[in-house]
Parts: sequence; C-alpha cells; structure tokens
Amino acid sequence: MHEFETIGHHLRARVVILHSRPGTLFARCLTQAKTGLASFGMDRAEAVALIEKRRNAWLSEDVDTYLSMFSKDFALYVNGVELIAGRRALENAVRRNYLRFQPVSWEFSEIAVHGSNVLAEWTVTMTARTTGTKQSIRAMSICEIGDGLTTWQREYQCRSGDD
Repeated sequence: MHEFETIGHHLRARVVILHSRPGTLFARCLTQAKTGLASFGMDRAEAVALIEKRRNAWLSEDVDTYLSMFSKDFALYVNGVELIAGRRALENAVRRNYLRFQPVSWEFSEIAVHGSNVLAEWTVTMTARTTGTKQSIRAMSICEIGDGLTTWQREYQCRSGDD
C-alpha cells in the first residue's frame, strides 16, 4: 500500500493506492475541506453495495429495482455517444434488451471511488434468446452517485471478439 497526501489550492486530498493483485490498482480518494471537518462522496464499501444491488437486479431481470437506482434525468454515454437520456428511455432500453437477451453474468474486476464518482471495470455475458449464442461485453465505466442514485454514466465498451 502506498499513501500520498496532496495539498491543493482549496482542498486537501489523501489518495490510497492498494495493490489488489499483480498488475492492477485500486485508488480511493477521500477529499476533505482544508479544515478537515467536511467530506463528501462515498466509500468503497458503499459503492460495492450499490453495484451489487444493481447487478443482482439486472441478473434477476427485476426491472423495477434496477430502474429505482437511477435518477429521473439519468444520461448514459457509450464510447462517447449519448445513447440514453432519462429514466424512461433507460426503461425502454432495458426491456428491449431483456426481450433479446437473457443475462448470464456481470463480473467486476476493479472498482474504485473518487468522491461521488465510481469507476468500474466489468464484463457482462448474455445469451441471445432466439439462438442461444452467448455474447460478452467488456467495459470500463465511470458514473456519478447522488443521493444513492446514478445520475450519469460513461462507458467505454469492447464486445467479445473486438479485443
């Protein structure tokens, strides 16, 4: 474990870098006002709990629970393009996805927290309902959590066979 302390113009940040396994890093940044009294964001345990709840809802095709984790004005950007604007659009996309694919797994290899942002590296595997063909998507994402809800998310995806 390596610790660094950085003093900025208005904020003091303490970054803790943990080696989770050879070749990978977790970085957790706790930011406090210069007085050291105020803090914001979430800790890694809270982020993991939210991610697990979201993953479990998606895998069990529990649309209501899944959608309850996103703000009304949620926005999703994939590979730099806004694909979803609003929770209603997210609901339509999720329901269309469930018509075409059955979720198989959603594995997270890395999760890091920086203030109210959660960064994750993950792989989703689905089976096409009509053909039985499995498809995996590897991605890195960053999202903002506010009041327990995901307000926006940016994903950078690589479908199986693209790497």
